Amino acid sequence: TMLFRSHHPAEAMLGIMYVTGRGVEQDNVEGVKWLARAADAGDRLAATNAWMIYNGSPGFRKDAALAEKYLKISRGN
Repeated sequence: TMLFRSHHPAEAMLGIMYVTGRGVEQDNVEGVKWLARAADAGDRLAATNAWMIYNGSPGFRKDAALAEKYLKISRGN
């Protein structure tokens, strides 16, 4: 039986690539989608990046509730 392996670190990296435009066309919406997907699955690096974005990074919509959510995940809570 093959065990399912997490792809969340790859999803987080894809999100960062889209947000920064590194290796792909820059797309904030797509980047946040991938970061949130990984963060919601417990990836702490993705959660840290999502927290920074929702905490008021330039070019992104500030959302205090989502910032708090991802801060908690990034801390392992």
